[in-house]
Amino acid sequence: MSLTSKYRGISYWVQALIILLCLAKPLLASIPGNADYLKQIADGNQAYTDGNYAAAVKIYTLVLANGNELPEVHYNLGNAYFRINNVPRAILHYERAKRGLRYDEDISYNLELANLQIVDKEESSPESIHGQGWNLLANYFSLQGWTILSLVAFWIFTTCIYVYFISGVVQIKRVFFYSGLLFLGITLFSIAFANTLHKAANHENTAIVFSASVTVKSVPGEHGMDLFILHPGFKVQIVEKVGSWNKIRLSNGAIGWLRDSTIEII
Repeated sequence: MSLTSKYRGISYWVQALIILLCLAKPLLASIPGNADYLKQIADGNQAYTDGNYAAAVKIYTLVLANGNELPEVHYNLGNAYFRINNVPRAILHYERAKRGLRYDEDISYNLELANLQIVDKEESSPESIHGQGWNLLANYFSLQGWTILSLVAFWIFTTCIYVYFISGVVQIKRVFFYSGLLFLGITLFSIAFANTLHKAANHENTAIVFSASVTVKSVPGEHGMDLFILHPGFKVQIVEKVGSWNKIRLSNGAIGWLRDSTIEII
């Protein structure tokens, strides 16, 4: 290998490393910053096991407040709230857990059980077969899992392309060309699945009602006509916001307006 080709190879790896670090920056930023959060979760689990559900609620809430938005913690917090008969809060955290672990059977079962305890019943709309398939694949890994896979696949893709250009053997060029296409596809699909989970985790168009027997208005304001009443624990879709008022839609198509203070965003 000549001196020129040697330095060209070094330059390639430096560029690839820079690209990898840039792609890894969002992943590194999402890693929980509190080094003690695992111990806190263990303490919360122990409090829950001991039947001290109020203490478990405080500990899990502290973990989330420190920026550790983990679906498992939301699920545990939902269980603790359910044990102290705070069903609306339990539903809220089950829903938040479901954003990250959409097809987890335990979360779905406990959420369904909690929804049976509230006054209002929601009719869930069926999801299309294509949507079910895509979301099922997207939830095969976590958001971080898909991000890591996309980084690894992109690294292998760039390596394949590099070998393709420097190799003088036709058979090797062919193998690494098609291998590069394969890992490029894996990279793109991983990014797409990660984007699906990211959107789900930051989807802020649904909320849980917390005020007791809140009256839904026809317009944004107390002067609006009373349309119907919702009770704590019911999930609504937010379609518009005007000041401190939110236009909501129910699964049956009914619409109306609620104050910010009566709901909490999932």
